[in-house]
Amino acid sequence: MVLLITLSNAGGMSGAGSNIPIMLIFFGMNMHIAVPISAFVACCATGFRFGINFNVKHPNRPERNVINYEVVTVTMPLVFLGSLIGVEMGPIIGDTAQMVVFGVVVAWSIYISGKKACQLRREENARLAAENGDYMEMAETDADGAAAMEGDGAAMDGEAAVPNSLNADTGKEGDADLNKSTEDLGPKED
Repeated sequence: MVLLITLSNAGGMSGAGSNIPIMLIFFGMNMHIAVPISAFVACCATGFRFGINFNVKHPNRPERNVINYEVVTVTMPLVFLGSLIGVEMGPIIGDTAQMVVFGVVVAWSIYISGKKACQLRREENARLAAENGDYMEMAETDADGAAAMEGDGAAMDGEAAVPNSLNADTGKEGDADLNKSTEDLGPKED
């Protein structure tokens, strides 16, 4: 559990929600005991992380803190409202319904997080391929068949992002965009 909390904190989460299934399955706790322990873990992890990050500046926007306080002020009232509703509804709906709701929420969170991770990985691969000029990698990482990058050799209208071996304008060998980019390097020495 400590390792899971540590990894979650490294990713910016408290790790408390992921400990509930561990406490339910491996320690035989019920929801009425596991949820308060999880909330305590969340408060401790959040407090420690706040103590470390409260004055750290954002890496891309030095005028801002790394903690987005605007999001905190918008979301925290809803978190408290959800806690209040959960405490009041818990005894009414029973343990089985609570576990089903918890399972659905966790499954949905895993799906959304996985989908976002795959999207970010595709974007990162396309960016790295564009930086390295790897046209084949750009074609493979482009899931929609659209251009993975703009400019030098990028695909248009769903074509693969590979350099053409025959220039459509002149009928000669070579890629027009590639030739254009090498001309920009400066005067050729003979």
